[in-house]
Amino acid sequence: MSDESYRILNDEEVNKYIDCPWFKNECRFISNYGWAIPEKYLLKDIDKKNFYRSKLEELLSEFDFEKVHKIMDLLDWTWAGVCGIPEREDMILVIKSLYDYIEGAVLRSEKSFAATGGFILTFNPDEDNEIKLTFEAVTYSVYGD
Repeated sequence: MSDESYRILNDEEVNKYIDCPWFKNECRFISNYGWAIPEKYLLKDIDKKNFYRSKLEELLSEFDFEKVHKIMDLLDWTWAGVCGIPEREDMILVIKSLYDYIEGAVLRSEKSFAATGGFILTFNPDEDNEIKLTFEAVTYSVYGD
């Protein structure tokens, strides 16, 4: 082990973390003790909540809402409850409500998504805990047996 600080996990904690993509690369098995995890991965719930909220804010600051507004204008796409085409602030409020809807799953590191008004917010723990925001105007699917 390096100079990094580790802590031995109990069985319940091992079950909580074992499916995380980084677990086998970052954790160490120590004979007679069990799995040891770098303390940087042991986020307290409030720390974890603040971490993911900050990632959501980062996503919102980088997302191209102007492009979405142009597409909605071109398609004359309006939302119920909004007079006309939603503005950036309206879109952000809706996306934050989508995050509120999936936050429990995010904190449990479970794959999840929520969608409304063309926006799809996904959380994928299998892709380095990716939070992805998509604006989708057209979708088509076919299924085969």
